[in-house]
Amino acid sequence: MKKFLLLLILLLLLAAGGWYFLQVNTKAQKQTVTDLRNTGTAWMSWLTDESSNPESIPDLIKSQETRVTIGFAKHHVPTSGTEYKKLTYAETVKILRPSDTFFYMQDIPKTDGWGHELEYYVNENILDAAVLLIRSPGKDGVFSGNFYQVQPTPAEEYDNDIVWADGYFVTWPAQPTP
Repeated sequence: MKKFLLLLILLLLLAAGGWYFLQVNTKAQKQTVTDLRNTGTAWMSWLTDESSNPESIPDLIKSQETRVTIGFAKHHVPTSGTEYKKLTYAETVKILRPSDTFFYMQDIPKTDGWGHELEYYVNENILDAAVLLIRSPGKDGVFSGNFYQVQPTPAEEYDNDIVWADGYFVTWPAQPTP
């Protein structure tokens, strides 16, 4: 009887630990999606302002350092990819919060819900079809690559990248079905 009670207590503790793990990761995932959506909205406001005068884009975007090509596929039809400039966090802050009295976003997130650094990208040609991109590596902290299928990913697979580009999510956690 003692062994049975001990086993029952152990199972209850394991179940509680699994529930806690699920809650922590779900919260981190939701925070990441919220941060990418809110930052993306602020960045689209910046793009709207800048697109009326593309010659005024900041010099930091025009520099040739840290260029990365990232592509997408929708309905399994790949694009050729877009060459983006990877921005540092400080450069991103400089764009979205140009002064203390004028800003597109007060607090720009540096990390995702798991504490991994977000990556911010911008295309030098702000009149192009693909201009802005933000991505999170997910729980594991490792990006899956530079090519993404446009689709939701299973919500319980926390290691999947979460990617936002030009007003839309490219990869995002699907809502669990009831």
